[in-house]
Amino acid sequence: MKKSIKKERLRNLTREYTHPSYTFEVKLLNEMRLGLMDQAIQTMDTINTLERATLSKNIIRSKRNSLIIWCSLFTRSAIEAGVNYEDAFALSDILINAIDDTQNIEKLMTYEYHMINEFIGLIHDFHQEAYPYPISKIIKYIHAHANEKLTVNKLADIFHLHPDYLSKLFKKEVGINLTTFIQNKKTELAKNFLTYSQMTVTEIATLLDFSSHNYFSRAFRRVTNMTPLEFRKSTL
Repeated sequence: MKKSIKKERLRNLTREYTHPSYTFEVKLLNEMRLGLMDQAIQTMDTINTLERATLSKNIIRSKRNSLIIWCSLFTRSAIEAGVNYEDAFALSDILINAIDDTQNIEKLMTYEYHMINEFIGLIHDFHQEAYPYPISKIIKYIHAHANEKLTVNKLADIFHLHPDYLSKLFKKEVGINLTTFIQNKKTELAKNFLTYSQMTVTEIATLLDFSSHNYFSRAFRRVTNMTPLEFRKSTL
């Protein structure tokens, strides 16, 4: 088996075929878990600019094989995001059957984007269905606007609720207070930027609408027990 692996690696090098960078793959799957549609599409754009390994002599079969691998990875990301595994595998079965039935190479070449849209949609639906209205709508809003300034008062105003009522209802349904939930979501995004971008801590703090570098660092440390710089070093 080891000899076969070495031969295949040499064959790929000779033909200038490469598999997607593991770093980009991890980045994409992390963005999928977080439900970050725009970022996931941008990462897939980057991956698709790279030369790919051939998985079959037949170009359609090769593309199908690649799509099925991505579908399996996306399925795991959805499950890790909390989606019921039966729902995730049901979507996977639908997509794989569609891949297998498609003869149009142009359609297959863009099918990764369709799968990203479907799986992130499933993740978003899960977050909505996990809680009753209006909590489901508020959580969806937080996910979509995590880079903005979010407070209990602002959300209460948007959803026409009294701030005290919203705070009590959110804590009852979700199990943590609303401010902590917002900070956790912003920290998730910050971790993604610290791991996969060259942005400075100050730039990330500004992007996520923290009032200052120091406030961002304190908030980040409360959630992770590390400063942003310590976290970045731990990912290298």
